Amino acid sequence: MRKDWSLDISQLVIRGWQSGPEHGPIILASHGWLDSADSFVPIAEAAPDLRIIAFDWPGHGLSDHLSSDANYHFVDWVDVLYQIVLSLNSPVILLGHSLGALASSVYAGCFPEHVRGLVMIEGFGPISADPEESIGLMRKSLRSRAKLRNKNNTSYVNVEDAIKARMTASPDLTIESARLISERSLVSCEHGVQWRYDPRVKSFSPLRMSEAQARTYLKAIECPTLVVIGSSGYPELETILKMRAGLIHKLKLKELSGGHHVHMDDAKNLVEWMKLELF
Repeated sequence: MRKDWSLDISQLVIRGWQSGPEHGPIILASHGWLDSADSFVPIAEAAPDLRIIAFDWPGHGLSDHLSSDANYHFVDWVDVLYQIVLSLNSPVILLGHSLGALASSVYAGCFPEHVRGLVMIEGFGPISADPEESIGLMRKSLRSRAKLRNKNNTSYVNVEDAIKARMTASPDLTIESARLISERSLVSCEHGVQWRYDPRVKSFSPLRMSEAQARTYLKAIECPTLVVIGSSGYPELETILKMRAGLIHKLKLKELSGGHHVHMDDAKNLVEWMKLELF
């Protein structure tokens, strides 16, 4: 059974849920961009004996949005993890999907003493860019911020229409998975329903690490690390894995049947592998 969970950090309320026993190793689950904590429901249902805390990133799901004068930066996702882990006062297993995997990898490299295990689903270390791309990235970012500033989210006549739109944006999602992610991310409005997420999370990042910086974080990871990719997931990951796999000493790789949301498609096998390797 899942119970509501929340934490006040830096004048924000982070909301999520917890499942499993009250004691034992904590699995801290962080979702992907524009998803919600409920993307981990299939894992919780497949593992009622594991202690899981899944949360919505700021600007996502039921968590608070940043103040009107702020923007969403990658380093701040890592800071959210830092504040949550400190509040738990115990080393955790970080379970991250996509954006969550990227942030979790940086955190594990920075604070290896806080992390007893790391699971990265459809993500492997932070996104990098060549320094020569900096001007282009900044121009693209500022233009995207201007476009999204004070913009309202799209509204739909009903939940079903919103779910169809979510499936169009993420073709790998089954209707069951799209419903799980979407219902937590929708709110009633005058014309039906609209997305609850902060439009500013869709702005393009102004800065990216160099590949040398990204590799530094991965080389600092000390805990057992599992990387899960979907059989029809993001093809770019294959190139990234070839470049970076040798950087983590205790690394194991698993391909499961599914797309970018493979943790929802094949939760049972993912849980069995996690238990075998991390417990």
